[in-house]
Amino acid sequence: IDAETQKDIATMAAQMSGVFRLAHENDIFIVSSAGNDSEKLDPKMSALWSSPLNFAIRAYCLRNGWCNGVIIEAHNPRDESTKFSNGNGDLSCPGVRIVSTVAYDKNELPSKHSYAEMTGTSMAAPFCAGGLVLLSRLLGDPSAADVIKCAKNNGRRTGSFSAPALDIEAAFNNCK
Repeated sequence: IDAETQKDIATMAAQMSGVFRLAHENDIFIVSSAGNDSEKLDPKMSALWSSPLNFAIRAYCLRNGWCNGVIIEAHNPRDESTKFSNGNGDLSCPGVRIVSTVAYDKNELPSKHSYAEMTGTSMAAPFCAGGLVLLSRLLGDPSAADVIKCAKNNGRRTGSFSAPALDIEAAFNNCK
């Protein structure tokens, strides 16, 4: 990523300060996809540069301690990093062949009830979001930042991806 693009991302992230302040004040999770730009990159692209939201998550946590944002990488059913997922996320969740609703059916007509398998960090992020909410409820509704910290500290580390995989059972057992 060139310096001008980095500057643009940082500028757009700064414009989100009100959103992050409100999320912090209302103890709301902010969950963002790491991005799918790394298929042909070695090393993987940092999720920090894949979206202004990811940059803002890191910046506000470092600057203000508002760590209720989390960046999600994707892994496959064998607990291996996907080639497409950007790195340097906070957590990893399943992101390969996830069944989801789709706007168009197999004939490319508007769908009212079609499903398809989809792949990407945009599939992993809602998986993790649901897991974080479940963990929060199981732990008696601690702060969003505490739930994220617990999940990160108790995630599975397989060595094949940079972020720990969400492990609700381990997090619950170690944070209750």
